[in-house]
Amino acid sequence: MVPSLIHRLSALLVMAVTATCLGTIDLTGSSTTATGGAGGGSGGGDGGEHCSAPPEGTCDDESDCVCDACKVAAGCSPDGRGCVANELCMLDFEDTCLCSDCDHDVSCTSCHLDGNCDPAHESCGCPDCSGEATCDDNAYDCDGGSADGFCDLTESCECSDCMLEPSCMCSDDGYCDAFYEPCACDDCDLTVYCAYQCDLDGWCDGEEEGCACADCADMVTCEDNLLSCDGGTPDGTCGPVESCSCPDCIAADLCLCGAASCDYSSSPCTCGECDASYFCVGCNDDGECDPIVEGCGCSDCAANASCQDNLIACDGGTPDGSCSGTETCACVDCLLTTTCLCLNDNDCGLDEGCYCPDCVAEFYCTGCNHDGTCGSGVEGCSCDDCQDEPFCVE
Repeated sequence: MVPSLIHRLSALLVMAVTATCLGTIDLTGSSTTATGGAGGGSGGGDGGEHCSAPPEGTCDDESDCVCDACKVAAGCSPDGRGCVANELCMLDFEDTCLCSDCDHDVSCTSCHLDGNCDPAHESCGCPDCSGEATCDDNAYDCDGGSADGFCDLTESCECSDCMLEPSCMCSDDGYCDAFYEPCACDDCDLTVYCAYQCDLDGWCDGEEEGCACADCADMVTCEDNLLSCDGGTPDGTCGPVESCSCPDCIAADLCLCGAASCDYSSSPCTCGECDASYFCVGCNDDGECDPIVEGCGCSDCAANASCQDNLIACDGGTPDGSCSGTETCACVDCLLTTTCLCLNDNDCGLDEGCYCPDCVAEFYCTGCNHDGTCGSGVEGCSCDDCQDEPFCVE
């Protein structure tokens, strides 16, 4: 029970932290508080309806910009360049990448070098933003009190010349810290959430796009990845002699599969070790295989190279949509049955979902989200979101 609970709690940590950050936050040097909110200069209230002690009060997700606590937020500033100095980077409303709280945020590591400063993506480490007023403190931290475009050994990571240097963005300790390291760091190359979520919008989003994504090709931390490809340039195909560092190969199953057990952070759901993991039974049935949540039991992933062994394991070497008594759990027809997903040993195991008999009584399996998606790690077959799932209708 304990390992299973820890596994679920760690998987939901990002959501929990986000929810906490959206709560009430103390403002530095003030008795007022602020949070990220919908805001907007044209709020419909008079400042009293959603300010707990107007006009100072608190700034929450329903507050109007007439609240004093909200006036400094980016969402309430005429030029969109406001900041709430509370040591938390909240890009959805309070801050922009130009705020001191966001100097080292993973979502603020991309620069376009087009002569225009885009505060939604570019930080004070980008040359285009060096003249911004909120970047003066970063220039002051450089030798001589001004930036010169070069990071010297004597300069700290607070200097704008150094903020986006690999040594300041990446820890290089063999562990990908999703809260502090952008996906373009070497430690994060072979993590699932950095290898597959490529937006292709021209910006390298450090929170979910790594060196496997074309948007990140210009990142200094990805130079070694490009050079590791045949000819020093990616061509879209992972060659037989190319290393897993090459962007062509990073997202290939041959580089991400083979672990002793299914690790949701580094193993795609199409890996054999994830066949029975509750993380991998969320079939979208939208015609596209999403290896972050869809495994070989999902029809969208039938053509995936790592799922071919599951196809030939069926009677006659071809699945027919029904798990027969002579087929093993390796057959794709059987993967989403509780017989194969659940151990039924009177103990809720690490990879067992709330649909398993051994897990239904666990406290984290007793609630329902009612959001249209079966969260099999926290929702059981009694929930309306899960009742139509294969493992609940057999």
